[in-house]
Amino acid sequence: MIQHDPKTWPRRQHYAFFRNQSHPYLAITARVPIGSLLRARDGGHLSPFSLFLFCVAKATNQVSQLCQRIRVEDGRDIVVEHDAVSPAYVVQARDDLFNFATVPYPQELEAFCKGTRIASDLLRDDSGLSPFDGIRDDVIYTTCTPWLDFTHISHPIDTKIVDSVPRVAWGQFRDDETVAVNIQAHHALVDGRHIALFFQSLKAALQALPPAS
Repeated sequence: MIQHDPKTWPRRQHYAFFRNQSHPYLAITARVPIGSLLRARDGGHLSPFSLFLFCVAKATNQVSQLCQRIRVEDGRDIVVEHDAVSPAYVVQARDDLFNFATVPYPQELEAFCKGTRIASDLLRDDSGLSPFDGIRDDVIYTTCTPWLDFTHISHPIDTKIVDSVPRVAWGQFRDDETVAVNIQAHHALVDGRHIALFFQSLKAALQALPPAS
């Protein structure tokens, strides 16, 4: 893990400008092609959700700014850059509610998808809301709305604390083989170019999925 001093690193002026704004979050939604994912799913045993989650995790970890987090220690800011971040995701639970789960990244595709399925199955009958393995920031928060093709989404943020964990959401898979993907990040760390790099990496990760055997 790398540490940056926000008072001396090259981004110090941009960091200072956005750090204490009341809502310092940048959110962008774009449509992403998923033809490769659909072909990987057809006849295969890996779920489309776990395949897409794997690609989101892979894309996030390829953009260093999305692995950076703001921490406050002894009254001063530090910025940590994790070697890897894992996806924390929403699991549909009983009583028309949901719960949270995590799966480690990096790992091979099949092991990742198996881990996603196991973690999800453990929580499907548990509608009591649980945090993401306690309080940690080496994660990305992800959610999926498979019933809805959205054009924008707003994520809940606790503005009483410094919350610099990115959020990623995706919607319904459309007949034209695309899906809407939204990402929200703290602008003190992340700019539009970094989000564009995330989308480029996500498209590449989807295209690299192996076809179903």
